[in-house]
Amino acid sequence: ANHTAIMIADVAGHGVPAALVAAMVKIAFWAARDYALEPPRFLEKMNQLLRNQAGNQFVTASYVVLDYSRKVVRMASAGHVPVIIHHSDSNTIRQYKGRGRIIGWLNEINSEEIQVPVKNGDRLFLCTDGLLEIRNRDLSIVGESAFLDAIHNSRNAGPTDFNSILFKEMQANGVDLQKPFEDDLAYVAVHINW
Repeated sequence: ANHTAIMIADVAGHGVPAALVAAMVKIAFWAARDYALEPPRFLEKMNQLLRNQAGNQFVTASYVVLDYSRKVVRMASAGHVPVIIHHSDSNTIRQYKGRGRIIGWLNEINSEEIQVPVKNGDRLFLCTDGLLEIRNRDLSIVGESAFLDAIHNSRNAGPTDFNSILFKEMQANGVDLQKPFEDDLAYVAVHINW
């Protein structure tokens, strides 16, 4: 295979209604597969399939295609938080967020494609807003800074070590890990090795 596609999506709300919409998102994902190599068209197709089906719920998503032959990441967003790339050669962390509206409410989401060259050793992170909006004991939002610090501090660690590094950064920022989180927390991490 010359490509790998990755999507992360987040359904607004909680409980049974959100779970039903999440199931519809999974079905729409498979139904849109003819556009799998075209991130904006893929998200537009998902929007067509889900429009007016989600009730009061809406969906945000990031869709990424790893293009092995061109060594680029091609991505599009539908109202989702940025895709984060740690560029290993310069040890810089950049956030990439293209234009694109939420899925499920409008006729068109007007998603745009962003292409970013990546090299061996670079790391790609997709996450939900719940991770970036975690609050500490003082109710200050510290999730984004903890996540970015974990990315930076894990640059020499193995992929399986990221969770423990992330939890350490959360604790260092005053997050009580014994309390339930207010929102779902999800991330996907990809280590580039062409």
